[in-house]
Amino acid sequence: MRHAILLLGVFLFLVSYAPQSTAREKRPPPETKRVQSVSKAVYQKLTAAQEALTAGNYAEAEAKLSAILKSSKLNDHEKALTHQTLGFVHSGRENYKQAIASFVTALSLEALPDTSALNIRYNLGQLYLLTEQYDEGIATLSTWFEQATNPGAGAFILMANAYTQVDDYANALDWAERGLARMEKPKVGWMRLGAQLNLHAERYPRAAHWLERIVRIDPNQKSDWLQLVATYGQIDQPRKALIALEVADRQGFLTKSEERVRLAQLYLFNGIPYKAGALLEKGIADGSIEATGKTWELLANAWTLAQEDRRARDPLAKAAGQSENGKLWLRLAQIRMDAEEWSPAEDALRKAISKGGLDDPGHAQLLLGITFFERSQFDSARTAFNHALTSEQTGNSARAWLSVIEGRDS
Repeated sequence: MRHAILLLGVFLFLVSYAPQSTAREKRPPPETKRVQSVSKAVYQKLTAAQEALTAGNYAEAEAKLSAILKSSKLNDHEKALTHQTLGFVHSGRENYKQAIASFVTALSLEALPDTSALNIRYNLGQLYLLTEQYDEGIATLSTWFEQATNPGAGAFILMANAYTQVDDYANALDWAERGLARMEKPKVGWMRLGAQLNLHAERYPRAAHWLERIVRIDPNQKSDWLQLVATYGQIDQPRKALIALEVADRQGFLTKSEERVRLAQLYLFNGIPYKAGALLEKGIADGSIEATGKTWELLANAWTLAQEDRRARDPLAKAAGQSENGKLWLRLAQIRMDAEEWSPAEDALRKAISKGGLDDPGHAQLLLGITFFERSQFDSARTAFNHALTSEQTGNSARAWLSVIEGRDS
């Protein structure tokens, strides 16, 4: 699938010169070709046609130029100038295929001054790209580059776009970087192209370089910030990713649930669990974050890491209720036990055991026995500890607890 990247710098109407660099400008080479003269009559007719073209009277301009071409006395230079002007008329009327034909004819006569021929070739290359004739456009512009003196950055970016259209990303990246290097302050759109091509090539530090410059110049595009956050993730820069996403949040860009969840995850990753908890709790309450089992679990994790165990209980219970196994119920039971809330711990443990999928069911039985023991329900404790004996991990602990119970009974 061809990528719909706009061709940058395609300004076809009356573009009669090729772009030159503004830095260390070089004069074009002197003409190497002797050109034929233009008769006074033809000159006057061409001038009238160009005046009509400048005024936007395309039909009149085309009629005048067609009349010139009917003359059998034209030399090749006069024919080339007429076809050249006709090409601009067709471009102005957006008849691009006809414009191409006119420019090709003008060049084929080999009667124009070198500079004029070079400029027409650049316009022709643009027209090929505009009409999705990418191979022809690349070939035409390649010839232009061979002849041009100190071409400007826009021409390099045009080539980068052309190679992008034919899925030749290696060449596209090379041309884009060469073009960007020629400008102290590249255009934002050009830098976006450079960033995307570097991302495609998995050159993440270079992509981050361009994205950082983009958001400094134009901080109002959500996609740029989110792309920068993702790129920081690729180069293991979680702190920078957090800062970038916080800026995006302050600008009101994080409108989707998954985007706000990502911010919470970055808070956790950067060791700021309280902010993660506050963000998730508020978001779930106001509906900006979807209340799924995963988000409830993330909220519970945030409060647990923030040592806010009491605030972790309710979200952990909600997450456990939506979980496919009993592991989260087991976690909740442990929090309850740490707070010496034995009855709620027992309830959570029963749900954990019933739901199953535990890494070590014997551990849950051991904890269940402890909740009974702490409430002096020794028969129930003994039953649970006996179940825990079947586990290699908890067998010794279960025997120790059974010994304590037997000691109390003796």
